[in-house]
Order: sequence, then C-alpha cells, then structure tokens
Amino acid sequence: MTAIIQRPDFPSEAEIKAGLYNSLSRAGIDCRLDVPCSDGKARYVLDVVVFDLNEKPVCIIQCRKPEDQLQAWQRPRVRKEPAQYEKMFGLPVIVHARPGFIELSRVLRAVGELLKKR
Repeated sequence: MTAIIQRPDFPSEAEIKAGLYNSLSRAGIDCRLDVPCSDGKARYVLDVVVFDLNEKPVCIIQCRKPEDQLQAWQRPRVRKEPAQYEKMFGLPVIVHARPGFIELSRVLRAVGELLKKR
C-alpha cells in the first residue's frame, strides 16, 4: 500500500517564518532565524531577531499560526509569550501570524520604525 500525502490547508509556522525572513533580507534588514538564548534559568529559541548596524538586537518577531488555527489548550500560552519575552529580553515583540502581503507590510513597517529610532 502506498502512503498518502495530503496538501495542508494552511501554511506552517516554518513557511510563515521563511516568507518573513525572505522579505526582511530583501529589504536589507539584518535578521536571524531560530536564535538560541537563555535567561539563566531556561533556554529559549526566538523565531526571528532583527539586529541594527552595530549587531545589537532591535526586536523579536514571533511567528505562529493564527489564533483561530490553534487548539484551545495552546491559546493561553501563545497569548502570554510576547509579553514574557518583552519583559525577559527588554525588546519589543512583533507577532506575525498570517502570511500575505498586508501582514508582511505591517511587520516591515514596524521593524523599519524601530530601526529608525536607533
């Protein structure tokens, strides 16, 4: 019997991350994916970190499925994560949840504003 592969209905988090990375890089913005870090107690992997010209972190971008595609048990943790990261790392957190031009434009605009303040 041959295994069946079905095309997913929604983009995965990896696809959302890849599209964002491509757009940021093409705009000349220094960013890295899956950045490991620690608060001294636990280890974390940040989806995307944007850096300024001095290689200092400017913001964190959390990529995830839109909330309406998450299971109920996942929603409370996902809602708290950005505020926890802002407090922990002292950086703004931008949530990127939907693929598409409008959402990418919003994220690029927000990152551009943060970089101008540097």
